[in-house]
Amino acid sequence: MQPTPLLLLSLSLSLPMGPALSLDSPLAPLALAPTVPAPTSSTPALTLSSPSPDRGLSLYQAGQYRPAIDHWQQQLSNASPRDQASLHLNIGHAQIQLGQWQAAAASLNASQTLLQSLPPGPDRTFLQARTHQGQGHLAYAQGHLEQAQTDFANATQAYRSIGDLPGQYQSQLNHAKVLHSQGYTLQAEQQLEDLAQGLAHQAPSALGAETWRELGNLRQFTQGLEQAQGDLAKSWAMASQLQDSPQLALTAFDQGNLLYKQWLQDYGSNQAESLQIEAEAAYEQALTHSHDPGLHLQVWANRWYFQSRNPNLTTSEAADLRQSVEAAFAAAPRDRASLRARISDTLSLLDWQQANQIDPNFTDLAQRLAEAITGARQLQDKATESYGLGHLATLYRQTQDLDTALTLTQQALTLAQTLNATEILYRWQWQQGQILQDLGQLPDAEQAYEAAIASLELLRADLASLQGETRFSFREEVEPVYREYVRLLLTRRPDVA
Repeated sequence: MQPTPLLLLSLSLSLPMGPALSLDSPLAPLALAPTVPAPTSSTPALTLSSPSPDRGLSLYQAGQYRPAIDHWQQQLSNASPRDQASLHLNIGHAQIQLGQWQAAAASLNASQTLLQSLPPGPDRTFLQARTHQGQGHLAYAQGHLEQAQTDFANATQAYRSIGDLPGQYQSQLNHAKVLHSQGYTLQAEQQLEDLAQGLAHQAPSALGAETWRELGNLRQFTQGLEQAQGDLAKSWAMASQLQDSPQLALTAFDQGNLLYKQWLQDYGSNQAESLQIEAEAAYEQALTHSHDPGLHLQVWANRWYFQSRNPNLTTSEAADLRQSVEAAFAAAPRDRASLRARISDTLSLLDWQQANQIDPNFTDLAQRLAEAITGARQLQDKATESYGLGHLATLYRQTQDLDTALTLTQQALTLAQTLNATEILYRWQWQQGQILQDLGQLPDAEQAYEAAIASLELLRADLASLQGETRFSFREEVEPVYREYVRLLLTRRPDVA
């Protein structure tokens, strides 16, 4: 039977991508606690509590971002210039949570402009630092990692100039997250270890809980799951002591991910069932402690990803899970994390359908990827766009539309090259070689394989820093590149044998 042809779904074939994490490892959100308008004083407020109860802050912390924005906007007309700047900053943070990028940029710029009109002093510098942080969060959420680094560096400088140690620590954590996102694993780990050491002399804080959580997420790759679980346990203990629901939710989510990864490794063993029960309990804790639709999406998408690999999952259970996943997508903001989750979820859905001998609906799968690509373009997130295009090309290759598959792969490859994103570059060079070989263009295919192998050689130094099991998994993933290249050489040059 002929495969159903795919539609391009209004996607232009000329496309403009940044370095990226694995799609199975969605980026954790940066801390986005708003400042609270307060009377001007010579010493800037270093906490986020208001001298009097602030309804906007309560709404924000409950995940009610639209009502929080409405509340703060109503306060603007009667506020002083200083408090207007703080209100615009709060509004910008809430708009970031809603994925309203242009509105958030306008709010943060309004805050910055108002602050320029205030007399110099520690209070103004503190709010300028918070504005730089907000701009860094916005750039990070859109995938503009270099700009995020610049904004967080500006925030750090401002905090340092007024001796604000907690602010410096927060900027250091943000910087480490961006380094991790850029693939600089060892530098990020060292920065987080330095931060944890500095915070050891401070009272328990949300920042401390977040630092241990980030260390756990990173160390699963450098030191293994056992060390990572220990770090997450420290994060959970600190967040529990503080009764900090947002931190508890994020840590529970990451604990669920680690437990499910261990479940995959130990599947079929005596421990497997208890690991899955613990993982599901952790996910439920995350949903209970959080009102954030973005986090709810990550929980449901990851829950599907892991459970769909269980051969005992029934069709009815799968249908119920898919319904929950789609509801979570509908409620989540269209930010970088949700777009990457959509791409990853599409791939895991295809894997499940093929593993269960269900004919994939390629047009529906392509539609999902097309929506993610369109969203990435709107964010100007070139890394996510490259992932979407490359995997859309994979679908076209499966339907034997090789010319379209090659065009999309070349576009994904061009985006990766402009960003010098070696960790994704080799994937599309490899795929380009496969498609060219399918088309019978063997000399060009050979060149594409050679380019993929050259990119992999550049990754060797980073690979050496990873924990043994992670190195083994990566080698398993890339070994086919070398094997296919050798087979191609033998096809073209029998005398080589």
